[in-house]
Amino acid sequence: MVINFKQLEEAWESGLTRRWHTNTHLSHTTDYTCGHTGRMATMAVILGWDTLELLRAIAKHDKGEKRVGDFSYTFKKEQPELAAQIDECEFDYVGKMGFSPDNLSELEANRLKVLDQLDAVYWMRVHRPDLEVNADWQYLVSDTLKKLNKYEMEA
Repeated sequence: MVINFKQLEEAWESGLTRRWHTNTHLSHTTDYTCGHTGRMATMAVILGWDTLELLRAIAKHDKGEKRVGDFSYTFKKEQPELAAQIDECEFDYVGKMGFSPDNLSELEANRLKVLDQLDAVYWMRVHRPDLEVNADWQYLVSDTLKKLNKYEMEA
């Protein structure tokens, strides 16, 4: 195997992308994608969801944000067509870094989304617990807990 050091450096550097920069309530916090990825992987292990494919998907799921940015859950729900285009741009960029496409089962793909949401909920609770009364956050918390229980039962 020939090592492409440019791809390797790009993938490493993508972990230093700051999250929450479009969220006025949390943009002041310092959360890098590498920390987010580590917390998601930790939760996957604790929940017994630590399949190799899911851990690989966790490791690369936000790498494309280095190029396109971090868009909020609310924005993605309000603008699904634009969100799909952004996801495609992220997917292309992650491929250019040398990552292969995900090979997740439907259950693993759903668990990836839940872990992503759960990390957001925990981050909010630590850094801005007063936001939990906001309707968008209430929906996200409720939706995340519902899905967490659902996908745990599907094991």
